[in-house]
Amino acid sequence: MNDIEIRLRIVKYLDAKASPSMETGFAFVDLAPVAKLLSLDEGEFRSKHVGFLESKGIIEVNPPDTLRARLSDIGYELFLDEEIESHLGPQIEAEAQHPVPQSKASIPGERAKAFGVFIALSTKDEEHLEQLENHLSLLRRQGKILPWNFRRIGAGDDWRGEIDNHLDSADIILLLISADFIASEYCWDVEMKRALERHRSGEARIIPIIVRDCDWHNAPFGKFQALPRHGKPVTAWQSWDQAYADIARGIRKVVDELSGP
Repeated sequence: MNDIEIRLRIVKYLDAKASPSMETGFAFVDLAPVAKLLSLDEGEFRSKHVGFLESKGIIEVNPPDTLRARLSDIGYELFLDEEIESHLGPQIEAEAQHPVPQSKASIPGERAKAFGVFIALSTKDEEHLEQLENHLSLLRRQGKILPWNFRRIGAGDDWRGEIDNHLDSADIILLLISADFIASEYCWDVEMKRALERHRSGEARIIPIIVRDCDWHNAPFGKFQALPRHGKPVTAWQSWDQAYADIARGIRKVVDELSGP
């Protein structure tokens, strides 16, 4: 099998796991058995094939080793790009006609492909990452966003390459700002600078999220509208849940703006 045939088989396998009775069309599958089923090395399977499908918005990897697929309004359409059609032609075209059960129909008004969201942060702020991702769960479950952060990098993966790939393909870039973020050479010199380049070129939208109080207003990202409201640090709120709920609403507003009418 070539790479494209392998990826199509993965999509078909996940689609079969998404029960017609599941209104949202979600499938949760352990990663290792799928790799074994296809007689693939797990490392190559994760980095080469799962990474490709994740970039397409078809699946995502939930730590530690679970594949999550949302196929209700994706089917095989996203898979039928020019590269795939040129390799498999009629065979893939026939697979594309696979009917989607009515109970798995797309929700009106939803965008077929989620916006990629890259979350940049210092390792010292991981407790905030967990809170943020929990509060973004509804947007993710609605298929509006596909969040990614460095914790999704698997053992043996090229961590620098994984970060670069997701940073360069993200539609929205969240910077979790703290003194540790500013002090981090990698956060500052690599992630922030690349994020600013992509924002200036109109390729992505930067949203600073002030998780801990620090001197950030005069930073290069200080001119952007920050969250929570008024740039009040998360740790300064009486309730972190209130702060992150405010952040989630702010991100939803940006997603709706990018989605258009």
